[in-house]
Amino acid sequence: LVGSEMCIRDRNKFYMYEKYGKDSNPTCSNSPLVSQYPYKEGFNYNEEVSESPWVQDSFTETFNWAVSFNTSSPNTGAQLPVEGHSFAHIDAGHELLSPNDQVIMLSPCYDLSEQTSANVEFYYQMYGEDIGSLVLEVSQDNGASWQELWRKEGQQHTSGITWTKAAVDLHHYVGERVQLRLNGTVIGGYKGDISIDNITVNSGSPTEGQPYPEHNDILLETRITKSSDDAEEEVSSGSVSTTSTDLELVDEGGTDEQ
Repeated sequence: LVGSEMCIRDRNKFYMYEKYGKDSNPTCSNSPLVSQYPYKEGFNYNEEVSESPWVQDSFTETFNWAVSFNTSSPNTGAQLPVEGHSFAHIDAGHELLSPNDQVIMLSPCYDLSEQTSANVEFYYQMYGEDIGSLVLEVSQDNGASWQELWRKEGQQHTSGITWTKAAVDLHHYVGERVQLRLNGTVIGGYKGDISIDNITVNSGSPTEGQPYPEHNDILLETRITKSSDDAEEEVSSGSVSTTSTDLELVDEGGTDEQ
């Protein structure tokens, strides 16, 4: 049973906590290099783990980035992934988090020695009145020091269904080996969830950041509480029923389309 659990954990995205072992982070010296582009991290829990994944920083273990399919708190965080089944997520209301805690995840080592241009793109979701900050940083010395590339402070979205794509130029680092990290800081309060999805490192110049979806969506959710809250209409006759005890899509009894 233990072996089965380990197999599942290796296959799924929970490797973010333990891929390189306790108190050990990936560097350009101890981990496989990425040299084929584009190189994507989707944070989908049922995908095979790559040889060079993004992982949790082993030295900031107050709380970890989690892989989630939605947020567990109302009025904060993403409600759905950009694509696939899940995304990386900070649950700001977790009991292990305190104001000013940092939650960090690290990239593999990107070998840009053969590239003449490069960029990183990712989708971020920062919805909630207690949002802190999200920073993208780069290291050229195996994590000994980090330089800021991109930053967002405070709430950036007005609902949990819209994501925004960040596109960051890496042209200063072509010809080198570099690592990236995403550093989320919480300021206190449960409405401070931050989410990340679809990180892609590309060879070439970045495209302009676009929101996702590329239009404003309005989502209205209401629970069915009585039989008249839903309706069925027969295609053949146009007859509408609001008193049915169940709702079939798209036929009833395998015959009547509705």
